[in-house]
Amino acid sequence: MSSSQFQPLLGTIALLTGFLPTPVCGVTITDAIHEGRAQFRIETARATYFYDRSGGGFSRLIDRDGNDWISFKKEPLSGTRAAAGAGYRGIPNLVFGAGNPDAGAGHPGHDQCESTVIAADAIRTVSKSGRWGWVWRFSEEHAALTIEKADPERPYWFLYEGTIGGRWSPRSHFWGTNRGGPRREQPFGRDKVFDSWRWVYFGDDAAPRVLLAAQVAGDDASDTLWYMGTTAEELAAPDGMIVFGFGRGAAGPLLRGAGQRFLIGLVEETAGGLDGHARLADVAARWLAAAESADGAPSIEVWYGDEQHFGRLGVPQKWINILGRATARAGLASLHYSLNGAVPMALSVGADGYRLARPGDFNIDLEYDALPAGANILKLVASDVAGRRAERTVTVHCHRGRVWPLPYAVDWRQEQTITDAVQIVDGRWKLEAEGVRTVEPYYDRILAFGDRTWTDYTVTVAVTFHSYAPPLKSAPTYGVAHAAIAARFPGHFADQRRPHVQWYPLGAVAEFRLGQQLDQSSWRIFRDGTANSRAVAIVEPRMRRVELGIRYQLKLRVDTLPGPAARYRVKSWKYGDPEPARWDMDSKEGGATIASGGALLVSHNTDVTFGKFTATQNDPEEP
Repeated sequence: MSSSQFQPLLGTIALLTGFLPTPVCGVTITDAIHEGRAQFRIETARATYFYDRSGGGFSRLIDRDGNDWISFKKEPLSGTRAAAGAGYRGIPNLVFGAGNPDAGAGHPGHDQCESTVIAADAIRTVSKSGRWGWVWRFSEEHAALTIEKADPERPYWFLYEGTIGGRWSPRSHFWGTNRGGPRREQPFGRDKVFDSWRWVYFGDDAAPRVLLAAQVAGDDASDTLWYMGTTAEELAAPDGMIVFGFGRGAAGPLLRGAGQRFLIGLVEETAGGLDGHARLADVAARWLAAAESADGAPSIEVWYGDEQHFGRLGVPQKWINILGRATARAGLASLHYSLNGAVPMALSVGADGYRLARPGDFNIDLEYDALPAGANILKLVASDVAGRRAERTVTVHCHRGRVWPLPYAVDWRQEQTITDAVQIVDGRWKLEAEGVRTVEPYYDRILAFGDRTWTDYTVTVAVTFHSYAPPLKSAPTYGVAHAAIAARFPGHFADQRRPHVQWYPLGAVAEFRLGQQLDQSSWRIFRDGTANSRAVAIVEPRMRRVELGIRYQLKLRVDTLPGPAARYRVKSWKYGDPEPARWDMDSKEGGATIASGGALLVSHNTDVTFGKFTATQNDPEEP
C-alpha cells in the first residue's frame, strides 16, 4: 500500500482520537468496498481481511492464493436455505435471536454497528444501541477479538460460517480440535456435532493451509459444528457453508458478558495426519499462551497435546510422563495437578538443573500400573502471585494388554507424530525430515520404546550431532555431553525428587560422549547399581574424533549370561560406511540386577537428531 492510500485513515484516526498511530509491521488498513458495502481492508503477511463497517464482522478472508474462506454475498441475506451460500456467511456473527433489537450486530450485511480504526493494527466496533462493543487487533499471524461490552440480558456466540479453502466441498474438507484430529465427519442438519472445544481448525485437501480459531479462556459451554447446504440435498447441495460456533448450544447462544477473547488466523500448515495435527496443536498452544500472558494471566502449555495415549504398542518403563511449561508474567505462585478428581498435588517446576530445563517446566511422573484402563482426566491449575488462575485438562488414555513388538523399526519419514513411535520421557522434541530432534537441549532428553518384557536385544540408531554444551562439572552437564542408548531401563527410581532423577538400578546406558575437544570423544557404560549403590562406570580408553553435522550409527547389544549376569557391547561408525566387525567396548562386569526392560534414546546437553532406528531379537549364535 502506498503512503497516499493510508493518509485518509490517518486523518480519520487523528480526528477521532487526537493521535497518529505508529504503523505496525506487517499490518495495513485501508478503505474498500465489497458487495456494495463499505469495508476496512486489513492486509497482513498471511491473509487479507474485509471487515464490514456497519455489520461489524468479516465478509471476506482471503489467503495467499486468492481463496476466500468466508465468501459473503448480500443476497439473500437471511430467511432461506439459499442464504447458506450468501448472507449467512461471516465471522463472528455475534448477536442473534428473535426479538433481540441488536440481532445482526457482528454480522456482515447488517447495519447495527459503527466501526472505526483506532490504531494502525486495530478496529473498534460499537453497536448503534450502545449495548455492545468489541475490538479487533491484527498481527501477521492472526486477528484477536476482545468483547469490551455485552448486553447483560442477552447471550451471544462466536461463529465461523463460510467456505473452507474458498469452496463448498464437504467431502474434501477436514477439521480438528484440541480433542483430536484431523477428522472427516460431515455432520449436517439434525446430525450436528456438539462438544466443548478450546480451539478448532478447518482445512481442505487442496489447500496448503488451515483456518485456526481459538477461545482464549476455555469454558464448559457447548460448541457445535456442522455443514449447511443451500438445498435439501445438504452435502450434495450445489453450495453451502461450514457452521461452527463457540458457545453455540442446541437452543441458541450461550456466552455472556464482556471479557471474552477469540483468535482467528490462517496457518501455513496442513493437517494431513496426526503429525500435522500435532504441529497445529503447537501453534494453538503458542497463540493461547501469548494471549494469556498479554494480560498477565498464567498460562499452561502441554507439549504433546490434550489427548495422550500410553501402552498402545506396549510398556517400555514403569512411568508415563506429562510434560509442559507454566508461565505467569506476574510470577508463578503454584502449579497443581489432580488425577480423576483426586486431591490436587503440588508440582515442582523448573529450572532444577536436572530434568526441568526452563522456568515453569513440569514433568508429571504417573505410574502406569496404577492408572485405570481407559481415559483418565488430568487437571492442571496454575496460580500467579496476584491470585489469577489458569486451568488445563489433559485426557490420559491408558491401554492394557499389549506387548511392544520385537523386532521393531522406525523410519521417521513414515511417522505422523513422534508419540506414534516412541514414548517421550523428557524434553521438547520436533519431527523433521531426517528424524526427531531436540528443541531445547538440556539434561537427559529421553525417548523410550520397547517393552518391560524385552531381555536380549540389539538397538541400532542413526545420530547426527549438531552442537553441544562443553562438559563442565556443574549443572546441567555434570561433566558430560552425549547421545546414548539405554537397555533394560525400568524407569527412574522413586527417589525424593519430583520428577524422579535417580537412574539406577538399571540394565545399562551406553553414552557416546563428546569431549572438550571433538577428538576426545569416547564411550562410557553405566550399568547395574541398586537403590542404594551407584551404577558401575566403564570408560573406553580409546579416543576418537566426532564431526558435527555428520550422521553416525550407534549400536548397543545386551545378552544374558549365567549367574545371572549380562553382557553389554557397543560400537559406532559413520553412516553409510560398512559396519565394523569388532565392538568398541565389551562389558561383562557386575551382576544383572535388572533382567529385562525397554530401551531409551538419550541426549544429554547435546543438540542431536535421532534418525532411523531398529531393535532386533538377538541370535545367540551370532558373535
